[in-house]
Amino acid sequence: MTDRDYEVGESVAVPWGLDTVDGVVVGAYGEGSSRRVLVEVSLGEDATETIPFSPRALELARTPEAQSPPGAWVDAARFENSVRAALLQALHELKPDWEAQTYSDVSIGPGERIDMAFVLADRLLIVEAKYSNLDKPSRDVSSVDQLRYFLSQLRQEGMDRAVALLVMNRQPSEPLLKRAYGMRSDGVPVWVLAWETENVEAEAALRNTLSAAMFYEFSDA
Repeated sequence: MTDRDYEVGESVAVPWGLDTVDGVVVGAYGEGSSRRVLVEVSLGEDATETIPFSPRALELARTPEAQSPPGAWVDAARFENSVRAALLQALHELKPDWEAQTYSDVSIGPGERIDMAFVLADRLLIVEAKYSNLDKPSRDVSSVDQLRYFLSQLRQEGMDRAVALLVMNRQPSEPLLKRAYGMRSDGVPVWVLAWETENVEAEAALRNTLSAAMFYEFSDA
């Protein structure tokens, strides 16, 4: 699959969680593997958000059969369930007195949903579980940009103390990890990690990342 040029004003499908939404190209920047296409996505009620996508991400969204063979949703659902169970166990280990308040497929706006949310004593934890059949590290940063948008929406609704995890079944690429690190440096608490059942190292990484999110110090600004 080769990258093609995208023209300003062109209508495109963009990846949004495990689904796609429509958007309009408004610009582009970068060259080669760093090239990004700026797409304006409608969020309902005349609200829009401009998000950068790699050309490959747009091509895969345009032809979903290239990344999601028949029956792939079953694997994705199983992965999401395993992530939920692992997070619940880790939360109880980190906070033995936590009274579980969990929600799935949470609506956050017109056509927008969060895979799962956990209500903690002093903050809300939102989680997106992203399953891919591609046998290589994910380089797509759109998922962390989506979580950044979700956190901004929650802040507008008065939920200032919210943190987010992106849990993947593939090892995230270095650019993806750097993107999340940069967001945290800017006060947007987003973490990315890989998860695999019956993997001791993955379990330890999940507990450590979850602990960092639970004890993240919010700015008073």
